[in-house]
Amino acid sequence: MYTDGKMDDFWVKHMTGPEKDRFLMVKANEEADMTRKRRTAKRMNSVTRIYQAKLKQVAELNQEMKTSYAKIADLGAGAVFGLETMLQKSTVNLSLLSEGAECILISKKFFLQEANSKVLRVVSDLVMSYPSADYVKQQVEQQRQWQKYKKTVVHDIIQRNTDKSPSKTTTGNIKIYSKRWH
Repeated sequence: MYTDGKMDDFWVKHMTGPEKDRFLMVKANEEADMTRKRRTAKRMNSVTRIYQAKLKQVAELNQEMKTSYAKIADLGAGAVFGLETMLQKSTVNLSLLSEGAECILISKKFFLQEANSKVLRVVSDLVMSYPSADYVKQQVEQQRQWQKYKKTVVHDIIQRNTDKSPSKTTTGNIKIYSKRWH
């Protein structure tokens, strides 16, 4: 057990031989352990700070790179998806999400090899046009702003209603209550 310097000096003066040597060795080991622990703690604090800084950077990058999805259209029975890229260059990155519906996937290469001119005319009538990526982003941002505003208004109304406690005015023995309106 490590003791303060004054007690150590007292015991060292009164010890002799192997006990003194063993005591000094234990004391040296304890001091070395304490020094190692302090260094380790300093390194851990440094590593922890670096790790936390890296975590913050990763969180910021994730926030910047966060992908959002917006529902563009609902497809019904017999609908066609993905052929618009064969007729015109698409500026929007679209993904199809099937919520249990059966979808028939046909390779575009195979479709173009096998389709005749009549099929291509029918397909061009079936192809849907989708809004641009900028328009979709604008609509998503507008919806987010609306949700944020709506949440603030609802919170304010609830706060006002919970703050409305009747104010008391007393006249003699009679208490008169009046409702405050903001």
